[in-house]
Amino acid sequence: MCDEYLGDTERNSIPANVSQRNWKEFHLSLIEYLCAEINKFTDSRCMVSSAKSSDTNDSTAAVDAHPDAAPAEDKPPTQPQWRKGYLGLLFDEDHRIVRREGHAEKEVPLTARPQLWELLCKLEHTEAAPVDREELARLCREAGLDREDADDEVILRTALCELRRLMKPLGIDPKSIRNVGVSLVDLSTA
Repeated sequence: MCDEYLGDTERNSIPANVSQRNWKEFHLSLIEYLCAEINKFTDSRCMVSSAKSSDTNDSTAAVDAHPDAAPAEDKPPTQPQWRKGYLGLLFDEDHRIVRREGHAEKEVPLTARPQLWELLCKLEHTEAAPVDREELARLCREAGLDREDADDEVILRTALCELRRLMKPLGIDPKSIRNVGVSLVDLSTA
C-alpha cells in the first residue's frame, strides 16, 4: 500500500542517499503529525496505523477523518504521558513532543523529526554532562541524518543548529563546549 501511496513519480524521486525504508518512515511520521494537528482543530478522528517490519517493505498508512466512521483499532486516543526530564523538560515519548515547565503554552513537536528526537533524548539523558561530539555524530548517522556529500562534523553541526532553533522558545540551548562535547543548558542562566 505504501508503494501505491508513493506512486511512480515520487518513488523515482527519492534522493539516492536516503534508503526507501527511511523515506517511508518519514512519510508515516509526517502523516501522524498532520493527523495530530487536524485533531487539535476538529472533532473528527484521524487514525494512522502502520505495519513496520524490517523484513518487509510493506508499510501501510490509513487515514480516517470521518467522525462517524468506525475506528480501525479498538484503542481509545491516548492522553499524553509526560515524563519529567532535565531542566524541567517534559517529554511525551508516544507523540515525540517536548514542553518545559513554566512554558506551558509552548511545545516542540518532533514527530516528523525522529533524528532530532534521538539527539535531544541523548543530550537530556546525560543531563549536565557533555556528550562527546563523535558519539553524537554516530547517533546522527544511525538515525538517518547522514549524507554522502558531508562529513560527520557538518552533519552534526546542521542537526545541532536545527535543534537549537527548535528549542530556543523553551529557553534551552544545546551548547557546544570546545574539545569536550555538547550539553543542554538553560538560556536564562547561561
